[in-house]
Amino acid sequence: MKKISLILIGILLISLSFTTKEKYSIWGRLVDHNYNPIEKFKIEIYQDNNQEIIQKLSIINENGEFLLKDLPPSTYEIRITVEKYTRYSTVKKIVNKNISVGEIALQNSW
Repeated sequence: MKKISLILIGILLISLSFTTKEKYSIWGRLVDHNYNPIEKFKIEIYQDNNQEIIQKLSIINENGEFLLKDLPPSTYEIRITVEKYTRYSTVKKIVNKNISVGEIALQNSW
């Protein structure tokens, strides 16, 4: 009986370790005020109201698309900067699925 209990506890611990290692993605598309893709931009990702950057990316994509991968469940602030455009920031919470921020339209800052 003791051996069965230890086996069950081991199985439970292994299954818990697999669930905590889940990684998810946040994706979206960046466009200008005329809905043309913005091809070059920077993204900074902060976790749980922490002012420390956990990912910093310079993206060049002709369709304005971005994909932030390998994010564990948490709350993230995503900051996007593009030269000559207004800055954009959003907070997204990943629980147990991938998240889309949709199409983000930026306005000219000049």
